[in-house]
Amino acid sequence: RSVLEESLAIWRKLGPDEDLGLAEALNRIGLLARWGDSDLNIAESYFNQSLAIYQRRNETWGAAWNIFLLGGVAIGRAQSETAFSLLQQSLELLQKLGDLWGIGRVSQFLGELYFRQKNYKKALFYFNQHLLNDEKIRFMDGVSVALANLGDLHRIQGEYAQAEQYYN
Repeated sequence: RSVLEESLAIWRKLGPDEDLGLAEALNRIGLLARWGDSDLNIAESYFNQSLAIYQRRNETWGAAWNIFLLGGVAIGRAQSETAFSLLQQSLELLQKLGDLWGIGRVSQFLGELYFRQKNYKKALFYFNQHLLNDEKIRFMDGVSVALANLGDLHRIQGEYAQAEQYYN
């Protein structure tokens, strides 16, 4: 935390010409607030500050990533409609960029949201997108999560043989 705060102070001193570094530092502190401290309000503030810089600089990937993270904050607050909207925005940007890793992450979250709402058809679509993208880039951590999610999806619907295929 102290290193990130020091980094943030340095980037602020460097001024607007170096604001992409500031945007990244804000993002990292937001991640720490979200995952280290579970403080959704502080995380949201940092992600929004980072997003504003990326949008002003027309940096699509940074904007897409922060929108995705804001979708995660909405999930943490059980604000499904906000989460769906933010995740769809992020997905569209990442698809334009062809970022398979990012598409995999957003597809995972969308699949999980649809799964919680018992919309199994859409959950299946996004879990399959998650799996396909992570297989393409050989991101095995993502593949294992996608397989587990697909197994859970089939198990919850009483499709035990299909679930077992994914679990194995």
